[in-house]
Amino acid sequence: MSRQFLKVQSRLGESKTSTVVRTFVLATAICSFFVCFNFLLNGFISSGFTSGIRGRRARQTDPQQQRRTLVVYRYLTSTVAHRVSLSFFIEHGLLEEDGLDYVFLVDSSAVPRIPTLPNVRVLVQEGQPVCWNGTVVQSLALGSKTYDYFILMSSIARGPFPPRYLSGMFSWVELLKGTIDNQTKLVGMSLNCTSHGLQRHPYVHPMLFAMDRVGLDAVLGSGALERPMGCGDDSVASSVSLAVLQAGYNIRGMEVRHAGIDFRVEPRSSSLCALPSRNASGAGPHPLEALFVDSRERTTHTIGLHEQWASLAPARVLVPEARRLRLHFVTHSLQMQGAPRVLLDLAGILLARGGYAVTVSSIHDGPLKQQWVAAGISVRILSDIHGEIGRAAEASDVVLLNTLVLAPVVKALPAHLKRRAVWMVHESEAHQYEKTFPDIKTGLLQAPARVLFVSHMTRSVYCSHDHGQFRTVLNWVDSADVRRHVAKSRGALRKRLGLSDRAFIVTSIGTFCERKDQMTLLRALRAVLTKTPELRKRIRLVLVGKDGTSPAYEQAMAAFITESKLGPYVLTEPVTDNVWPYLADSNLHTSTSLYESMPLNIMEAMAAGVPVVATGVYGVVELISHKKDGLLIAPRDSAMLAFAISRFAKHASSGGILSKVAAAGAATMAQRFSPARAAAAYDDLFRDVFTSWSHALQPPDKVCVIVRASHLNDRGFYTLEDTLRSLIRQEHPNWEALVVDVGSPQFTRMPNIIGQIGDPRIRFMWLGKHDQSSLEYTFEVSDRLITRCSPDAKWLVVTRGGFTYLPRFLSEVDSDADIVAVDFHGSGFNHHLQQKRGRLCERWRWGGCVTNTLLRHETELGANILNLERWRREGRMFHELPAADMSQGGHMMEILVYDEWRVKHVHRCLMHQNPEPHSCHRHGGFWQETTRWCITKEAANALLQFKSHFIYTKHKLPFTCIQEFHP
Repeated sequence: MSRQFLKVQSRLGESKTSTVVRTFVLATAICSFFVCFNFLLNGFISSGFTSGIRGRRARQTDPQQQRRTLVVYRYLTSTVAHRVSLSFFIEHGLLEEDGLDYVFLVDSSAVPRIPTLPNVRVLVQEGQPVCWNGTVVQSLALGSKTYDYFILMSSIARGPFPPRYLSGMFSWVELLKGTIDNQTKLVGMSLNCTSHGLQRHPYVHPMLFAMDRVGLDAVLGSGALERPMGCGDDSVASSVSLAVLQAGYNIRGMEVRHAGIDFRVEPRSSSLCALPSRNASGAGPHPLEALFVDSRERTTHTIGLHEQWASLAPARVLVPEARRLRLHFVTHSLQMQGAPRVLLDLAGILLARGGYAVTVSSIHDGPLKQQWVAAGISVRILSDIHGEIGRAAEASDVVLLNTLVLAPVVKALPAHLKRRAVWMVHESEAHQYEKTFPDIKTGLLQAPARVLFVSHMTRSVYCSHDHGQFRTVLNWVDSADVRRHVAKSRGALRKRLGLSDRAFIVTSIGTFCERKDQMTLLRALRAVLTKTPELRKRIRLVLVGKDGTSPAYEQAMAAFITESKLGPYVLTEPVTDNVWPYLADSNLHTSTSLYESMPLNIMEAMAAGVPVVATGVYGVVELISHKKDGLLIAPRDSAMLAFAISRFAKHASSGGILSKVAAAGAATMAQRFSPARAAAAYDDLFRDVFTSWSHALQPPDKVCVIVRASHLNDRGFYTLEDTLRSLIRQEHPNWEALVVDVGSPQFTRMPNIIGQIGDPRIRFMWLGKHDQSSLEYTFEVSDRLITRCSPDAKWLVVTRGGFTYLPRFLSEVDSDADIVAVDFHGSGFNHHLQQKRGRLCERWRWGGCVTNTLLRHETELGANILNLERWRREGRMFHELPAADMSQGGHMMEILVYDEWRVKHVHRCLMHQNPEPHSCHRHGGFWQETTRWCITKEAANALLQFKSHFIYTKHKLPFTCIQEFHP
């Protein structure tokens, strides 16, 4: 006996059921697999599948709506093109309509992510190639007599591309069904010709068949589908078309050149077979003409354009629109603190966005509860913490646990609830929390489905625990709303304190505690008043944040104020949710925290147009660019803080520097930290988590990309941002990028660049301080980052900042290879053949694409896609190679080839090993051949002032090449 499993992912309405049908198949010669498969599917369809269909039919009253359609989609896994086709079909071809059902046939070795919708079924075939055959079709068709139309298609077909002027009038399904009538019973996108015996006849391309019940009966009755259909098997497609023709019915292709032809008439059929296979322009069918096109023959730019234009339509979501996603937030407290406030604001923007139902539970009560209730959201104060949270999680689609304090709650969650959990981490002081909660160091951060950070810098502190489950969504601020509140509150604080417009008010907003370090601010004020006594009449410090949670620290602050005689100059205020009067009349806002992730008080001050001086800790550096939109100081540096306060106070009347910094800060908040951007990111996060646990479908093979960058990639022609955006443009969607600084001095803007791009697949990695000046460190850090690749990553690319990739690069992954060696544009082109191909600029007349031979000096590490599973299995390490040099990557490629790693060569230039002249030209630069560098127009003009330099003109080149005279 042999056991076959047929997994059926099903869902009716809001139920999340997943049934596994196990059947035993007698392995004897008299019972073939396909006959048994027919029996299996008949039994399945006649029971569970058809019951759901008939249940919906009972609710229909219009006879026209009772003509039901079944779409059978056969997903092939041979290339990335099929994954792109499936993704496009899900986005534009998956409809939620009565009378329309979909069945996706997939292979268990690579199950794609398919939305869970009431009219969608996924049939997973264990251990068999996913090439649907006649038995499968017959089982699906005859298992229920309720279907009138059948569309059989595969992922070879790219589409649909319905004309926009028909949008809202006819769907692509209706357009296909409209071509089937009493005379025509088989319709496809295009027609080919083949020989059947001595006779040539047309046949419908096998990527898509559309038939009614009569046409399908003719095909099944002829025995045309008795044997399995190969993937794109034209011989079987020919038999299908011939069966319809011999039954007395016509066939049809959607192309205009086939219009009006009756293929039942032999002379005209023969004349059609003499027609060219392409239209008059020499191209294949136009997308708007044929609705679908062959994804393997994308030879025209037109198809790519129509894909882009189709993508301008609103994106589909993986949860039906009528189905609200149920979120449950768990917070440690309801105090007026940053982390609980983030949850409240998040609930507000999600509810405004629509599609969510939100509930909240908290371990401790607090004043924020009233605001939750006012927003119409129920709040539960927990007594049985683990039990109540578990029950709430069971009833929710996603549960969000706020702050590291909830580590015991995360640990106590059952395994199946961890799969729907998102753990939100605000705390940057990892070493302290690891002492309090030791489980953090032993894998607890790998337990939830996702660990969420609001700052890239904070995330980097925990990067040793990041195995692909970390995500970052930056905090946000509604700048327009802040400005409205501030405008209404202007002058209220000064009036209450009896201060004139000349008074210089310094504000600090945050819970009084050691972490916020208000004592440093008090010391700075004492220094200002001591060294600049003329400011005593004008300067006032307003501290907001007394809430009794740190009584010892509050007493120490009060004692210092008394001892230093600061009472007349300092006002301490209780914590409040109404910070607008303070920001409205503030001249300077300060933050002296020792640890911060992404503080709301700084963001609100900047949005209000108040200049900010803050300690440059963790996420603060992602908010403020020093001396541009704020000032950064070192922690506990009261002297520098005093200097900044004095300087701003002295120049307050002129307004020059204050106004400039304030305006830049407000612009930064409005442009980079909008609520809409955050809401979209959270929407993607929550729906991704829900989809990942609600049906066990896996995305295509993941590629882990290691990006080693330095401060040289900050600005100029070749930047880190260029590299990352070239990854975002990849056709292969399932990748992650681990970005690390390997240069000296430090690349301080790296987290800002990653934050501005805002793609959750990009991970900023901080591995501590090392000697970053050596090549040994570069390769050692590569080894360390490879261990941080997600466990499900199967491919590896190790590259450098500034290199860029064409969109098809990652699509070249091939499961039959261990190394995918891609040709690339590089400055080393023909360098070793100068005696034969010409010296200096002359060598470029032969092109510029370097053939990737995988020899040490004829390859580039970043142009190779490596089998990560084999790399891990064999324990490969870069730093264990002999003395490191610039060819270390090439050395490793030679070793892998020697060790018989299977190689696939891709002879297309899909990477730019920058600097190189072709990309230099696109950036508006000039190529200096002697130094092999891209220079600006001004630098080029300066060089050409010397007689030793000239522009090469002997041969026409696609760029400007400058070289020195060499006899």
